[in-house]
Amino acid sequence: MKLIFTDQDDIENPFGKLHFGCNTLSYVDKAKGLPPIRVRCVVKQPDETYMVFGATGRMNAPINIYRARTVDGIHFEQAERALATGPGTWRTEFDIAFDEDRQQLVAYLWQEYKDSFSLWAYGSHDSGRNWTQLADKPLYINHDAFCMLWDARSKRYLCYNNTYQPWQKVMPDSIGGHIRRVLSIRTSEDGIHWQPDRDIYQSGPYELPEQIITPDGDDPPEVEFYRFDVFPYADRYVGMMLVYAPSPQEANPRYPWTKHGQHCYSEWWVSRDGINWTRPYRDVFASGDAPSIVEHPPMLVDGRLLWVIDECIFTVPEDRLFFVGSRSNGAFSTRPFEMPADPLMLDAAMQFTPHGGGMFDQSYVMAELVDAENRVIPGFERTKCVHYYLPANRIRLHWGDEDGFRLFGQTVRLRLYFRDARIYAVTTASYPGVERNEVFRRGI
Repeated sequence: MKLIFTDQDDIENPFGKLHFGCNTLSYVDKAKGLPPIRVRCVVKQPDETYMVFGATGRMNAPINIYRARTVDGIHFEQAERALATGPGTWRTEFDIAFDEDRQQLVAYLWQEYKDSFSLWAYGSHDSGRNWTQLADKPLYINHDAFCMLWDARSKRYLCYNNTYQPWQKVMPDSIGGHIRRVLSIRTSEDGIHWQPDRDIYQSGPYELPEQIITPDGDDPPEVEFYRFDVFPYADRYVGMMLVYAPSPQEANPRYPWTKHGQHCYSEWWVSRDGINWTRPYRDVFASGDAPSIVEHPPMLVDGRLLWVIDECIFTVPEDRLFFVGSRSNGAFSTRPFEMPADPLMLDAAMQFTPHGGGMFDQSYVMAELVDAENRVIPGFERTKCVHYYLPANRIRLHWGDEDGFRLFGQTVRLRLYFRDARIYAVTTASYPGVERNEVFRRGI
C-alpha cells in the first residue's frame, strides 16, 4: 500500500493552511563505465540489478543501441553495442520501451520523411542482445520529440509526441512563425498499430484540436511544449515537461548556427490515467540540478530514485517526490484504505524549522485512525501517537502497544495532525523472514 499526496483529491476534511509541493532533482555522481549514450529504458532484474538501454547517433547517420548492467545505479558494467541500424536519414530522436507482458523491448527510431518524420520499430525478446525490425513500413508520420511507455496497468503502450499546431508567433524560430510545438497522445495495444490512426503527412499537417494538449491562459503567451517524459509513480503517472520559447534572434546565443531558441524551464505533471494531466507545480523548476529533463523511468536503489542525464546521476528520495505541508498547525484525513497486515509507515519531515532550532523547534506529527464514519477508533487516538523533531527517514506508526494489526481488512482512514512539516507518503513496512508479531516485539 502507498498513499501519496499531489492535490486536494488525495485528502479529506482539511484543517489549516495546507499547500502541495514537489521536490527537484539533485546531483549524485558521474555515471561510471557507461558509454556516452542517452539512456531511455531501465529494466529491473530478478536479482535486483538493472539493465539499462540507450543509444547514440548523429544526424543522418546510423543509430547504435547499447545495453549495460548496474548494481547501484552509478557504476555500469558489461556495456555493449547490441544494434546498429543501416544508413539512412536517421534523426537523433529515439526511445525504448519494455513490454512486461510479452517480455519484449521495443526501440522506436525516427527517420526524415518529406516534410516530417517517420517512426520505425525494432524488437528484442532476449534482453536487448538481438533486435529485429517489427514492421516493413513506418508506424506513422508525425514530428520528432516523443516518449514511449508500456503501461502495465492498462495493458497498452502510451506515446507522448511533440506535434505542431497552427499559431501566429511573436518570435519566429527554426520552424517558422506560423506553428508552435504542442503535445499529442497516442495509444496502442501492440506497440505497432496506434490510435488515433492517422498520418500527419497523409491526413494533414496538424493533429486535430481535440487531440492535443496546449499551453493555457496561465502560461506565458510564447511558450511551447517541447518534450514530455512519463513514468509510473505509486498509483498514478508522473511526467516532466520541457517547456520551450523562441528567443529574439538578435539575443539568441545559438544564432546564426540555428534559429532554434533556448529552453525555458521544466515542470512536474501528474495524471491518474496517463491521458488527462494536471499541472499543480508550475512555479517549481523540476530539473533542479540536472541540465535537462528525465528521459527514462527511475531506478530504485537504496531508497533513492535515480536517473541518468548527460552521463551524470540525479536523484529524488523514494516516496519524496510530492508532499502536502503546513507551516503552522494543519490536519487532514487520507482517502479510505483497507488496513494492511504490516505496520503503517509515515514518510514525513520538518519543513521550515531552521538548523539550530531554539524557540523555533515546533515540528510535530500526530496520527489517529478513524472508521468509515470518521469516528476515532478506540485505542488509536492521536494522543497515543505523537512524534517530535521529525527524522529524515520513515516513522513506524503505533499507538502504545497497538500497531493496527487487529484492524486488518477493515476500511479506515488515517487522520494526521502536524505543524512545520511535510507529509510525503503513507506506506507499509514488511520484513521478509520475520513474523509480524516478532517485528512488533523487537521494535523494528
